[in-house]
Amino acid sequence: MKANAKDYRRSRERLTLEDLGGEETMAVTCTAVEEVVFDDNGRPRKVLVMNFEEFTDKSHWLNETQVKYLCEALGDETDEWVGEKIAIERHSGKFRGEEYEKVWIAAPERWLSILPPMKPKAKGKPAKR
Repeated sequence: MKANAKDYRRSRERLTLEDLGGEETMAVTCTAVEEVVFDDNGRPRKVLVMNFEEFTDKSHWLNETQVKYLCEALGDETDEWVGEKIAIERHSGKFRGEEYEKVWIAAPERWLSILPPMKPKAKGKPAKR
């Protein structure tokens, strides 16, 4: 078996509620977005995985709703998400009758209340959060 370091990077632990340090929301900086394909009961399944500057040893796996939120807030080019501030929050929901709480990308309308104010950039360049 040939070892590939990138394959092991994908196996990083996922963000948990404990990573929020008791906070309900947090602003984080995206350092990478990659598409991971894994075996889902015999079928290949693609998922986007984000890494953050604040959590170098953990990743965040995105579902369809979270990808939609990111596209609304930052555009659909994932390479352009790198370096951007992302709003994450504690999220409660129900799936197949089971209630859960987890770390979640906040809905775009909540970003203004979570992220720090935008810093002005050099003339002619768009501002980044």
